[in-house]
Amino acid sequence: MKNLLSLIFLLSINFVSAQNYYVVNNTGMDDSEFVYDAPSHQIHFFGTEENKDELFTEWLPLPFDWNFYGEPVSGYYISENGYITFDQNANQVSLNDNDALPTQTGPNNAIYAFWDDLVVNNAGETPTSTFTDRMFTWTFGTAPNRTHIVMWQNFALKSNDRNSYIYAVLAIHEDADFFIAHMNAKNLETATATVGAQNADGSEFYQVDGSPDYFINGFLAPGHEDDIVYRFFYGDQLDYDLKMLDHNLPDRSVANQSITVSGNLENFGALEINSFNLNYEINESGDIKTSLIDGISISPGSSYNFSHSEDIIPTTPGALLNIKIWASDLNGNVDEDQTNNFLDATLLVTQGTNVERNVLIEEATGAWCGYCPGGALVLEELAEIYPDRVIPVSYHTNDAMEIQEPLSILNTWVGSYPSALIDRYPFGQDEDVAISNYNTWESLVVEQLENDSPLSISGDAMTCNDNIIRFSTYTELSDYVYGDLRTTCILVKESVVGQGSGYDQINYFSSESQAVGGTDHPYYNYPDPIVGYNHKFVATQWLVDDSWGNIITGADENGVYPPGFTESFSGMFPMPKDFYEGKYSVIAFNSYYNEDENKREVLNADVLKFGYSVSPTSNLSSAKFDIYPNPNSGQISIISQDENQEVNEVILCDINGKAIRNLYHGSAYGNLHLDLGVKTRGVYLLKILMGTELAVKRIVIN
Repeated sequence: MKNLLSLIFLLSINFVSAQNYYVVNNTGMDDSEFVYDAPSHQIHFFGTEENKDELFTEWLPLPFDWNFYGEPVSGYYISENGYITFDQNANQVSLNDNDALPTQTGPNNAIYAFWDDLVVNNAGETPTSTFTDRMFTWTFGTAPNRTHIVMWQNFALKSNDRNSYIYAVLAIHEDADFFIAHMNAKNLETATATVGAQNADGSEFYQVDGSPDYFINGFLAPGHEDDIVYRFFYGDQLDYDLKMLDHNLPDRSVANQSITVSGNLENFGALEINSFNLNYEINESGDIKTSLIDGISISPGSSYNFSHSEDIIPTTPGALLNIKIWASDLNGNVDEDQTNNFLDATLLVTQGTNVERNVLIEEATGAWCGYCPGGALVLEELAEIYPDRVIPVSYHTNDAMEIQEPLSILNTWVGSYPSALIDRYPFGQDEDVAISNYNTWESLVVEQLENDSPLSISGDAMTCNDNIIRFSTYTELSDYVYGDLRTTCILVKESVVGQGSGYDQINYFSSESQAVGGTDHPYYNYPDPIVGYNHKFVATQWLVDDSWGNIITGADENGVYPPGFTESFSGMFPMPKDFYEGKYSVIAFNSYYNEDENKREVLNADVLKFGYSVSPTSNLSSAKFDIYPNPNSGQISIISQDENQEVNEVILCDINGKAIRNLYHGSAYGNLHLDLGVKTRGVYLLKILMGTELAVKRIVIN
């Protein structure tokens, strides 16, 4: 599957100093924002090369006010030949004979992403057809920081139409700059393209090196590492301008451990940088740590990995460190643009008292996705190899099993199907949250299993005699936690089998299809599509109010939760008509929510075990044990009258049967001593699960 956009800027280019567009590289762009947003895109068609050629799309309005070469423009035409023009009177046939800039014959008032004689071989006729050559536009972000995307996907050179392709992207930013990106490419050594921009009369222009004979030497893979991106700025380029891109400071660090202040910056200025001061300050203390970085050479457009000579050694668990990092004294000169010169980091100092982590793996899939059976096999294997430690759930889109709540999660990260979110953690150098290569899922899961968690989550789901399922979760912190902490609960159906287009699974591994896995693949001898396919771990109902989970309140004024903090969450839902234990499960997990999409990690997860209950107002007694003392002051003993009687779970509830906290989960015989964890006087219910039997006892706290 082809990733749809990544912005790694690798190209060295020349600069212009006139009032024009100038170009720099920028490795700091968060490419997760450019994930292909399937529900909101628009698809534009040119027809096929055999019957149509040299065409424009219809006139397309820009979604925000924008200036090009200092003049307002309101919309554009897209040419199949790799450019757009803001000239609404450009009603001539799209020009395929590209020229050096400035060009007097047109197209004028244009941005040339990859202007050459391109063709569309497999366009289809409707948005639901099977096709690969497409023209996409979409917009993301909020005003005044929106970005509008124009994407040429899988267009070919007319001279090599069956064996070449280019994925070219134009990203127009509301703040007036724009990007040209070459993402994926094959067999473009014979291209003679123009890449750049020109105003309405050709008096101002910029073309990248190689134009009008620009070509891409070699294969550009679908991954992140080799993309070629040019960023265009309008105006006069400054001599001295270092842009701080990102830092490598962790969000959490154990007290008394050294932390190196490091990260990445880029030279946006026109002059080479040979020295600068790297500074940091903690909590606006006025104590600025400065490290001289010299003996270096940062050419214009190049990036640099920085590291401060003095480490941070935090000493107080629970402290929140707000760290400001900046560069100054560039070759002894003032940085001329202070707006991009600072990085802010927040670091929580912890005790290091963590607990074992279970890993949540959320699969993006669909019955329409021919590659998805391969991902489903891996998901099943992970659940079998790591029982109770790996918790799978599948989110379906555009089929009969789709539910609405996961769509905002998938649209945040997922660009291709199948993909997996593994604890929503950004793995690797490219900080990918959605992992499309399912052959790597197990190694990443194993890596995450080794990372302990600062909290645990547990709970239960009770089937009641009123056809209502009541569930409760109990979160307990073993260490300090900082941030917007949330709880999510999802009803999962372990197996879904249906018939029709919403259930029949497209199978590219079949001998009847592309057989992409070869003759040894488990699905090679299955048909395409697979009728009666068994879809596993299907999310069927969201059991909390928000797609990103219900907020856990109780942090201090700085947003820090202390060790020992507990939170209970409970709810109920109608019992599914086809319910039986083993067919459904409720999964629960705690996660962060953050404006930074790469900081929404799942901290721990669990499968809530189903038990048997009665109406919460019932008061069953049992002769098998006694509660002592009752009334009590917050501590009790469960004294068994049968040494062979096993106690599996003890839940403290309010008088209405709503779970307050899980007091015990395990296997106990004889006497069990418990701290109720509440001091408020009143009458409570104690639910005690013993195998398949449930007893409910009234207790009084005085």
